[in-house]
Amino acid sequence: MTQFPKIALAAALLAGVGTLALPVTADAKKDAKAAGPAYSPEFIKAAGPAQAAIKGTDVAAMETAVSAAEAAAKTDDDRYAAAHMRVQVQQVSLKSNPQADQSVLAPTLQTLVDNPKTPQAEKSQFYFFLGQFADKKRDFPAALRDYQQASALGYNEPQLPLIIAQTKISAGDVAGGTADFARVVDTAEAAGKPAPEAYYRFALAQNVNTRNKAGSVEWLGRLIAAYPTSKNWHDVLTIYGLQQGSVATPDRGQTIDLFRLMRQTKSLDQYGYEEYGDKVIKVGLPDEARTVIAEGRAAGKIPAGSGNATAIAADAAKGIQSEGSLAPLDARARSGATGSLAAQTADAYLGKGEHAKAIELYRVALGKGGVKVDDVNLHLGIALALSGDKAGAKTAFGAVSGPINADIAHFWTLSLDHPATA
Repeated sequence: MTQFPKIALAAALLAGVGTLALPVTADAKKDAKAAGPAYSPEFIKAAGPAQAAIKGTDVAAMETAVSAAEAAAKTDDDRYAAAHMRVQVQQVSLKSNPQADQSVLAPTLQTLVDNPKTPQAEKSQFYFFLGQFADKKRDFPAALRDYQQASALGYNEPQLPLIIAQTKISAGDVAGGTADFARVVDTAEAAGKPAPEAYYRFALAQNVNTRNKAGSVEWLGRLIAAYPTSKNWHDVLTIYGLQQGSVATPDRGQTIDLFRLMRQTKSLDQYGYEEYGDKVIKVGLPDEARTVIAEGRAAGKIPAGSGNATAIAADAAKGIQSEGSLAPLDARARSGATGSLAAQTADAYLGKGEHAKAIELYRVALGKGGVKVDDVNLHLGIALALSGDKAGAKTAFGAVSGPINADIAHFWTLSLDHPATA
């Protein structure tokens, strides 16, 4: 699991627990009353030597004096002050040994958060530290409880909502943690700036790992909308439907439409170019195969010695030679009783890059009927997008409702609003 940075504890702890000024004058009872806290005379008597020891460097003397003060404590104020002194002794030890386990502070901090005299601001901070200690020990339910207490008491740490979301997931509540995580991202986006890219990838990973298809598609789209790089377009489309165990299982035609979007977003690698070329050859679109392989070579993505690319290019050349002109098919498609031939001919025009003719025949096919409407609308949207008609493409994509086709149409629509960056 991706782990986001935890707050550095040492400096925060050493700065966060200050020294208390205790009444240790001769008229101790009067001073204690004037100061407000209800210190017992026994504790005041023991606190003086403890405070003096803490100002020195003898750790053994500090330990003895503070232990005596703890033993003398009778009121909540006594125990609060004694715990502060205990933390100061522990801090001295941590300063001298930076590699020491800071969770030695946990029992003392727990004493402080349980004490009704501890101010809320301190409690919120101490709960956060306790959460960090539990988190480090992988006691995620305890860490979550302490983080949530820190949040409820108003602890001012910008990463706390994110840490709570991550800890909730680690504790087993993936749905709840992911929902919290989404709120963190929503807050950042509402402020006019996307959250860090790692946040989107983290939320995406949770949905993919739990096989939540709807959530996966949502976060794939959110990643692209926030960071539409060619690399991210490649990753998003691969995760969605172009790898083993992908979010969806597209058929061959749908896979081609994903490769077409990779081509449009300049996110094809050697495998993508060659697999794309192979698939369009198999569905009878040799012009598209030839163009794709040529583009891959020109872009330096397909090495000159690639046997696969050479074979695909050779098959494409043969197919183009035997295919001949589309004019006779075009005429038959327009006079046909159904739109089936019109849709097939439009696909051929799309493969040739003749988008205007493809658009016209897709509309003929829809008008005649007898076709898979979702497939035709998806391809009509692609042709319109590639022709530069952004509004028309969005309308066509919006008419697609099939489960996988609708997702592909969604990604194509995103590409219109968030074209790939380098």
